[in-house]
Amino acid sequence: MDEKILTKHPHGKKGVNILKRRYDAIRDAILNSLSDSPTLTLDALVKDVGKRLKDFDGKVGWYVVTVKLDLEARGEIERVPKTSPHELKLTGKKSKTAGKTKKPAKKRTPAKKAAADANPDAVMKELESLGTAQNRKVYSRHGASEPMFGLSFANLRKLTKKYKGEHGLALTLWKSGNMDAQSLAALIADPEQMTASELDTWAREADYYPLSDLVSELASKTPFAEKKMHQWMKSKKEYVRRCGYGILCQFALNQDDGRHDDYYMPFLTLIEAEIHDSPNRAREKMNSAVICIGTRTKKLNKEAMKAAGRIGEVYVDHGETGCKTPDAASYLKHPRIQKKLK
Repeated sequence: MDEKILTKHPHGKKGVNILKRRYDAIRDAILNSLSDSPTLTLDALVKDVGKRLKDFDGKVGWYVVTVKLDLEARGEIERVPKTSPHELKLTGKKSKTAGKTKKPAKKRTPAKKAAADANPDAVMKELESLGTAQNRKVYSRHGASEPMFGLSFANLRKLTKKYKGEHGLALTLWKSGNMDAQSLAALIADPEQMTASELDTWAREADYYPLSDLVSELASKTPFAEKKMHQWMKSKKEYVRRCGYGILCQFALNQDDGRHDDYYMPFLTLIEAEIHDSPNRAREKMNSAVICIGTRTKKLNKEAMKAAGRIGEVYVDHGETGCKTPDAASYLKHPRIQKKLK
């Protein structure tokens, strides 16, 4: 079994488990690129690394962003102040821990043992025991279909911590067709092990908007994220299209993704042109994408508000619920949002 390394994040956020051989290849390429050029933007770095690793067996852009954040956290590279888009340079410091894998614990805790020995049938029974008729009734009003147990989100999150990373279990739970089991599957699956085909299947079968959002969140962490985003955005299927725009939302909300304003501008134009002709729940997520993009920078906030004004009211059928569709322009000009913009 290939070794893995848990990457670090410069702001203390949770890292990603990736194959060590891929980490080492990308890390060496990044350091060599920055050694040859004093400073590089992220786009230039991705292009240069791509040229150096023509036979790399993964999505170069995704791995560069992931390892770049890791190297920032380890103090080997840093951002050049007052550059936009931000540029990167070497610090001259070499991390003592870079490239080392996380040592396995000598003794597993009961929780980890339970996860490692998880039996899909036992997990399904555990899910069923935590479900309630009231939750099933609420979820049905929001569009969920049987079979489902009706777990609360609180219980779902607890189970996520217990079974996180159990990829084989995730694949089996998804195949059950049970909404709660599929929700847990999307939360515990290992992004590194998901295949493009499995992502397509999950996006196609996630016919309930909270489940669709969990799938897009998972997809955004995989090496196929950008490819699937563009592919799914073009789909005529309601929830596949929603998944595509869900990935865009995840990208936009990640202020450390290295993508500059010009990356997001075309999406505002695309949404403005297609939102009113898109299926119901896809339309809802496109409206959310306008909001997410508009929360990144002052420039994008201004452009997103203009786009929202031209788009006008976005109608979404929320069924027999009290949910309302937020007005993007009003949301983006709120003082709370304006205060956070840079």
